[in-house]
Amino acid sequence: VMRSAVGGKLKAREHGTALELLASCAAAQDDALRSFIEINGAELSEVQQAAVVRLVLNPPRAPRASADEAAFAAFQRFPGRPDLRLLWSRWIVDGRFDALSEFEGSPEALADYVVMANKHQLAGWSGVNDALVVHVRLLVSAKDRTRIEAGIQHLRAHADAESPLWPLLFEACQLGMSKWDGWSDEQQMGIFVRTYLDAAMNDRNWRQAFTEYEETWALLQRHAANRSTGT
Repeated sequence: VMRSAVGGKLKAREHGTALELLASCAAAQDDALRSFIEINGAELSEVQQAAVVRLVLNPPRAPRASADEAAFAAFQRFPGRPDLRLLWSRWIVDGRFDALSEFEGSPEALADYVVMANKHQLAGWSGVNDALVVHVRLLVSAKDRTRIEAGIQHLRAHADAESPLWPLLFEACQLGMSKWDGWSDEQQMGIFVRTYLDAAMNDRNWRQAFTEYEETWALLQRHAANRSTGT
């Protein structure tokens, strides 16, 4: 209902009323907000632009259920705004695109946004890219399998999307591995990460990469067991 009320082409005198309607809703109307931004955003006054950004930022919410779409539409229409850049960077740093919960965003969605931002050369988006590279390095350096897998998922998503960031995420994974000194799972997870790095550089057959990791680790375990028993 809200999208039909504010999501179409509006006259300039109707913009303020539409924003008041969006602000009056008890819950965020992100699909309607996205449509309003995409269709009417170019004709908004500076005051109205600021009102749109407030609706994108508040209430704070996860990058799902069209919240990310509205936020990206705002970034496209009003590039270079620090508050929008900080929103995307905060989502990344807080792990909201790590796919650790069905109620969050996904690495694949973020990769698509990076590709679109690069295509349109959006001013200010480089800060978002920098946040993601640092985030992936920290994920992989964490000495925690779940976080390492999340970092690899970002690499996979960006490689599949032909994102300009995937070579930097590749390097971030390598740097993260260098922080594993003394970790009991260093050998196993080193095989895991290197197998996916090899796949990223070659055919990107992720299923085969996982199979190779499992087979290599199983073989090493058998060799270790045989040495311990003298067989």
